[in-house]
Amino acid sequence: MNKEILFRIKRKLERLGDKSIGEAGTKEAFINPLISALGWDVSDFDEVKLEYKATKKDTPVDYALMDGSMNPKLFIEAKQLGLNLDDHKWIAQILAYCSMAGVKWALLTDGNHYKLYNTTADARLEEKLFFELKIKDLTEDNVDKALNLLNLLTKENFEGDGPDAPWEDYFLINKVKKTLKKLIDDKDESLLKAINKTTKLGRATIINSLNKLKIKIEKVYPTQIPLQIKEKKESVRKLKKGDYAFKKPEGVKLLNDTFEVKTWKDLLVNSAEKLIKYNPDAFNKLPDSDIMRTVFGGTFLTKNKSLLRTSHQLSNGSFLEIDIGANSIVRVIKKRLLKGCGYKETDIEIFLKN
Repeated sequence: MNKEILFRIKRKLERLGDKSIGEAGTKEAFINPLISALGWDVSDFDEVKLEYKATKKDTPVDYALMDGSMNPKLFIEAKQLGLNLDDHKWIAQILAYCSMAGVKWALLTDGNHYKLYNTTADARLEEKLFFELKIKDLTEDNVDKALNLLNLLTKENFEGDGPDAPWEDYFLINKVKKTLKKLIDDKDESLLKAINKTTKLGRATIINSLNKLKIKIEKVYPTQIPLQIKEKKESVRKLKKGDYAFKKPEGVKLLNDTFEVKTWKDLLVNSAEKLIKYNPDAFNKLPDSDIMRTVFGGTFLTKNKSLLRTSHQLSNGSFLEIDIGANSIVRVIKKRLLKGCGYKETDIEIFLKN
C-alpha cells in the first residue's frame, strides 16, 4: 500500500460530504479498495470470505481474511459511513464474533474510521484497542504513520506473525505507563521513598511538589521508550517458541561464519558488521530505507543519529538502534538486515546459554 491510495480514498470521502450511502455502498466505495491495497483479493472467495460464519448458528461477520490453510486470521466488521464506532455495542459485537470463531484480530470500520482490536488480550474492552485512525484526518505529516499501522494488516504480514510482535511491545509499554501514572497520582509510598533517596527531600516537600507538577503521559508506542525487564525467572511469563526473552546468547552462526557473543546487543552489532563485510553494496542501501522503518514511523538503521534513542555507529558510518529487546533484535536481524541484504532468515543460527 502507498499513500496515494489513502489520499485517493480521502478525496472520495470529501467529495461525498454528508451524503448517506448505506453499508453496501460504504463497502464498495471505501472498504474493498483498502482491503485490496493491503494485498488481499476480495474477489477470491478462498482468500476473503464475505458474510462468514464459523458455524451455521453464528451471526455472520462481513469479511473474514483467510490464511492458506483456510483459517480466518482477521475479521472485519463494516458499518455504514458516519456511524459512531465508539459505541460499545459495535465493539462488543465484533469481539463476540472473534471469540466464537477463535480469531485474534478484529477490525471495525465505517470506511473512514478504522479500529483494530486484539480480541484475546487479557485486558478490559477499551484496552484491547491497538490502534485507530481516520482517513479524513490524513495529512502529509501523518500519512506515513497511518501507512505503517495499516501495513500490519497486509496479506504478506499475516503470512508471518501479523501484528503480534508490535502489539506485545505496545501493550507491555503502555502497562508500564499506566502503572507509573497511578504511582504519581496516588503519591505511592514506594515512589516517595525513591524520590527521597535521590533528592534527600522530606516527604511533605515531595508530596507538595508532585501536587504542583502537571505530568501528562501520552499514549506510548514501542519506538518511544525502552522497556527493560530485569526479572530473569522464566516463570514470570510463559515462553513461546521463538521467544528469546530472559535468555542469553553465547554464539551465532551467520552464513559460513561462527562467532561468540555475550549480549543481545553484541549479537545485533556483530551481525550487522558481518553483513557489511559480506555485502557492502546492499547494506549501504539499508539506512533510512522502508525495510528498516519501525511500525510507528521510526527507524532501526539511519544516517541521522538524532533519530535514534540509543545508537551504535557501524563501520560504514550508519547508526544502529541498540535499545531494543531480545525478540526485537532477532526480528531486526532476520526480517530486515538479512532480508535487505538478499539473504534468508535461515542463514542465521543463534546458540543460547543453558
